[in-house]
Amino acid sequence: KVASINPFTCTGCGACVPECPREAIEFANYTREQIIAALRGLLADKGPDEVRVVAFVESTIACTGADFVGLDRMSYTPKVAIIRVPTIARLGKKEILAAFALGADGVVLIEGQHDIYERFVKERVQAFYDALMEEGIEDIRLYESLVELPAYRKIAAIFNEHVAMIEELGPLPEDVREALKEKLGL
Repeated sequence: KVASINPFTCTGCGACVPECPREAIEFANYTREQIIAALRGLLADKGPDEVRVVAFVESTIACTGADFVGLDRMSYTPKVAIIRVPTIARLGKKEILAAFALGADGVVLIEGQHDIYERFVKERVQAFYDALMEEGIEDIRLYESLVELPAYRKIAAIFNEHVAMIEELGPLPEDVREALKEKLGL
């Protein structure tokens, strides 16, 4: 039987997608392939000694906050590439590991919805930390935060501080990246 989602009861958070053991559920406009294609595009021109951080940002509240950061002309490092997702709950270990495999040296997760953060993200992020450690990647390379709209100014600080920390660590070793690519079939 094929998995189907009832569009009238679905909240659109995407939390079911990474939980499906057979990858039978997809989220329109945020499929695994589309997220991986976005990662490839954002990281394609990264130099070997360059540090780059990917920020997955929840599309409604947190993305609006990121837009406000720009409208307020607050500066943050250009070493951060933003990928918009419906919620951070849409992401699974595969997408986080793919970011590192394809060139990211750090990953930031910014959720804007408190209920989604409490219900899904906090627990899932612990699984992400465990997966990173299993692959020989320092868990400090992953940062997550709940940033609700009134606190949007935090976004620039999060980006700047995480990039500074990743620059101290340096780029992810190429052998770790290559092993991840092979494991994930990238």
